[in-house]
Amino acid sequence: MKNFLFIASENDALYNCKVGGVADVIRDVPREIAKKGDKVHVIVPSYSRLHQTGTLICHLNFTLRGEPYVAYLYKVIPKENHENISHYVIHHPEIQGGGYWEYLSS
Repeated sequence: MKNFLFIASENDALYNCKVGGVADVIRDVPREIAKKGDKVHVIVPSYSRLHQTGTLICHLNFTLRGEPYVAYLYKVIPKENHENISHYVIHHPEIQGGGYWEYLSS
């Protein structure tokens, strides 16, 4: 069994995480890989909203521009469960959405 890691800006396997075509690829390709029995982990930014119903996995300590930062890794529930696929979001308050979802909900 192999492990695959996808890191992207959007993921249509999650609710409210699709803006363009990248989300379709990040939804579909892991499903095909997982069908062969391999494990797939998909990570996207939380945009200060996708982590809210997730489960905190760990703190991520890193340095950016010479300053220490902490972000948070959450495991989140996808629209559909598929065996061998896990979905995660990284939350940091400075990573905000571009206003697209706020536009749609108004």
